[in-house]
Amino acid sequence: MLTGAACGSLVFLNDTALAQNWIQATNLPGGGWISAASSADGTRLLAATIVNDIYPWGVAIYISTNSGADWTLNSYFPNATGGYVVSSADGTTLVAPLSNDHIYISTNSGASWTTNNYFPTDRSYVVALSASGKKLSAAGWGDTIYLSTDSGASWTPTSAPTNNWSHITSSTDGTILAAAASGDTIYISTNSGAIWTPTSAPENSTWVSIASSADGAKLLAAAIGDFYSGPIYTSSNSGASWTPTSVPNQFWTSVASSADGSKLVAVAWDGPIYISTNSGINWTVSSDNKYMEGDASAADGNKSIAIGGLGAFFYSSQSNPLLSFTNTASRTNAVISWMIPSMNFVLQQNSDLTTTNWLDVADIPSLNLTNLQNQVTVSATNSKCFYRLISR
Repeated sequence: MLTGAACGSLVFLNDTALAQNWIQATNLPGGGWISAASSADGTRLLAATIVNDIYPWGVAIYISTNSGADWTLNSYFPNATGGYVVSSADGTTLVAPLSNDHIYISTNSGASWTTNNYFPTDRSYVVALSASGKKLSAAGWGDTIYLSTDSGASWTPTSAPTNNWSHITSSTDGTILAAAASGDTIYISTNSGAIWTPTSAPENSTWVSIASSADGAKLLAAAIGDFYSGPIYTSSNSGASWTPTSVPNQFWTSVASSADGSKLVAVAWDGPIYISTNSGINWTVSSDNKYMEGDASAADGNKSIAIGGLGAFFYSSQSNPLLSFTNTASRTNAVISWMIPSMNFVLQQNSDLTTTNWLDVADIPSLNLTNLQNQVTVSATNSKCFYRLISR
């Protein structure tokens, strides 16, 4: 499975099917699973559960470093509830807002957790995190929205109104923020939280989850209304306008988006798991598992996980990523970019497509945190050189 590029031309030779086979993990305890988070490549996963079989009750954090094949109990926070966890793109910075124990942050992949006790203990907070893990935004129930630019070491209140904030999301660079208020509308900031503006999203809706593309242009928001059933809306212009989707009303609990906003996942408490591969225009039933409480997606959307509130934990099987090159050339070099994949790919080069003499490019790709793309800079030459990505 590979994809190749040469002289500005693109050739795709890989499967485009989205994973729809959900596999239940067998090495996790039963319990009230709350939420899950994923690194950009889908290898490092984070999940939170309420533990009620020991005293005092609290929240347990589990971590996987191999895409969910194995899980390890990372930390236990007694007397805590909440736990809507988030992760930076590389899985180094992890955040767990716990309503009884403030907001806990790890900057070393969960090896240790700290909190500066800035927030009131009687509030429930949700958090959004930039890809770098430096910029955080925290929205509280019955509180305003707070910002941090130093991985949570210090916080500053914003001009956002006091509201019952239920969810918040961020572009990868932390510039565009979208916050949903229960019983109100969705608010947008396009300047890293300095100014907040209410959008045209329906008011008086119980917004439960919101997700964003990497650039903050495409947004996905789920609401529930009377009888705990509601619609899903999308926006393609950073919240300036909203469109209801065709997915049936459900008791939605969580939504997730790929980096480009094309692949969406929505889970419901009393319904199946739905997937869209065209930015919410059409939806298909991916799994009939019920009582799902949270989900997360890798950047390319080809690896997703969903968790169940009644003790069942699920993660998706891997589908083949559709990768394409972006080639930016100058007189001295060229920058080859591609979306960070949820499988291991290696960049190779060859001077002649009629041969099999493909060699690995020695340069290690760097991750561009503004668009979640891998980048390799190669020196320009007068001779032909072809490049391809091959799974390994």
